[in-house]
Amino acid sequence: MNFLSALGFLTLIPVPSRAFSKNGSQIAWFPIVGLLIGGMLCAVDAFGTAYLTPSLRAAFDIVFLTVISGGLHLDGLADSADGMFSHRDREQTLQIMKDPRVGVMGVLTLFLCLLLKYAGLLAICGEAGILWLCIAPALARTMLTTGLVFKHHPNANTALSNWLYQKGKYQYLVGGLIPFALAFYFSPIAGLAVLLLFLSTAYVILRWFEKKIAGITGDGLGALGEITETLTLVLGGLFCTCQ
Repeated sequence: MNFLSALGFLTLIPVPSRAFSKNGSQIAWFPIVGLLIGGMLCAVDAFGTAYLTPSLRAAFDIVFLTVISGGLHLDGLADSADGMFSHRDREQTLQIMKDPRVGVMGVLTLFLCLLLKYAGLLAICGEAGILWLCIAPALARTMLTTGLVFKHHPNANTALSNWLYQKGKYQYLVGGLIPFALAFYFSPIAGLAVLLLFLSTAYVILRWFEKKIAGITGDGLGALGEITETLTLVLGGLFCTCQ
């Protein structure tokens, strides 16, 4: 049931309403849902490789990643960019992030993120590309679990989604080891690069949110996942180009 709850929470895939729970334990399944999305991305990419030009293939991959999550993470990225780059105090930053309207920084950040993701997907090819297509969504969802285990919501007493935050429950991170294991199995160098990228991204972004707003919101988690997915695809493009 926790898997179905995680699947329904992170994707538009329909699941029975009785599968949803609010005990927070479903975050342990976020990396597994990410692997499932990665497998589906591989299928979409294979279709694009067979029937579309490389640029259209990359574009369709981005469309799939956006649609499968309902654009939730991209929305969080835009809202976070508007707030975090506003140079306002904590309360004003949180208010800006709650505003459904997208500002200049949000639009610019979305454009740069999608541009980098497109470039990475365009460069990913061959058998080696399957690894990166699989682990990029998985690492993004692993990052969500990481944020929920290491940080709390800035307004923990009033946040509607506070039940998701499971600070200190490190056992929920076990499933997140799978994408790293896949990377190391494919290539120790690729595995090490993925690990360093993940740890550095987690440290920098989570520390930034902690200093700015004393925690991380749902929008911040979405931004963190989107950044992780994008950087992993860029890294994959670099590895595929070098081979």
